[in-house]
Amino acid sequence: MAVSRVSALCHVVVAVVFGGAVGCASSGPATVRLSGTVGYVEDMALPAGALVTIALHEQRTAEHDEIEIARRVIETSEEPPVPFSVSLPGGGIDPDATYRVDAWISAGSRPWFTLEERVPVLTGGHPSEVDLLLRRVP
Repeated sequence: MAVSRVSALCHVVVAVVFGGAVGCASSGPATVRLSGTVGYVEDMALPAGALVTIALHEQRTAEHDEIEIARRVIETSEEPPVPFSVSLPGGGIDPDATYRVDAWISAGSRPWFTLEERVPVLTGGHPSEVDLLLRRVP
């Protein structure tokens, strides 16, 4: 009778690492966190009730337009930089898709500051933590 080797059953746990947070897929997809700051170079305070808006956009293929998949609005009159964090279920992030973040500051119905162009994040070697520098709207 041949002696058989018994090997231990190994479980592969997929860990998703974004922004220093680690989660295991064993009980469902990990939460993905996009965080950073929003600021501007002008030496001026924001008026009371100013809104800082951060929007995350996804583009799955080059033929498709980007769609907004998450938005965070922060009411503040703080001096910049204004910290932000946007959390998404990990299963909602496609590693083959392109993600870009956009941000702007408005007061009343008037835009005050905006990004010149969306910043790549989360996939393709792009960061999950970004410092966004906005420009004054003329």
